[in-house]
Amino acid sequence: MSSVDESLPDELEEVCTDFHRRLQDAKGKLEPFTGKPRDELHEAAGEDLVDRAMLDLTAAYAINSLFWCYLCTQGVDTTDHPIKRELERIKKHMARAKDIQLQKKGRATTVNQAAAKRLVRGSTWTPEEKRKDAEKRRHTQAEAQDRAMSKTADSGDQGPPEKRRKSRS
Repeated sequence: MSSVDESLPDELEEVCTDFHRRLQDAKGKLEPFTGKPRDELHEAAGEDLVDRAMLDLTAAYAINSLFWCYLCTQGVDTTDHPIKRELERIKKHMARAKDIQLQKKGRATTVNQAAAKRLVRGSTWTPEEKRKDAEKRRHTQAEAQDRAMSKTADSGDQGPPEKRRKSRS
């Protein structure tokens, strides 16, 4: 490194050296994409338009991510910066392209909405809801017992057949 490194504190020099090493590593990994024209990359991706779209989306995401890193190193607040919205937009399109790939392969993701609702409802219960559910079950059970008792009283039975025989003798 240059003579500027000598004026940096040791902790900061380690961070800068690590950042430089990682930047060189990223540059090496991007070399296959930056060393060829876009048309050659598309030919390598094949005839599938979705694969070509994924290639373009991946490149766009990588470039925008590097720009976001650059902004961070320059001290720019990126929380409300348009680059963040652009990264989210690219992610959304990448997810859509992936869904299309899965549909082509016959493994489309479908959601059983009824099961999902039950899962969410069951995992988000509160103690108050649990108490209400328990009271409702007790009330329903009590009503069922009352109906059973009224049926036996209406039929004139005096209980199970064994007890009836004993009372007659």
